[in-house]
Amino acid sequence: MYILVPWKPIVVVWGLLSAMILFGFVASSVLQGKDPFAPVSDPEIQKKIFGPRWQHEVDKQAWPLWKRLIHRLQGCTICKPKTGNRECNGR
Repeated sequence: MYILVPWKPIVVVWGLLSAMILFGFVASSVLQGKDPFAPVSDPEIQKKIFGPRWQHEVDKQAWPLWKRLIHRLQGCTICKPKTGNRECNGR
């Protein structure tokens, strides 16, 4: 036995919610005086955000295979940055 679900209202509601989220993002960016679709263009910000990890990836390519395999098993702070303390509630 099939449970028939009308898919058109679901698609319409999903589209409206997506449009509202996009419109809210664009409107808040415009109200703050920012271009909502501009990439990060400040070179200092790019170096600060992407610089260390990019350089680390470039350096890793020159390493021998055994060193890359060992590095994958170690806890590198650049490759695998520590995130917030996530504790399981036991559920």
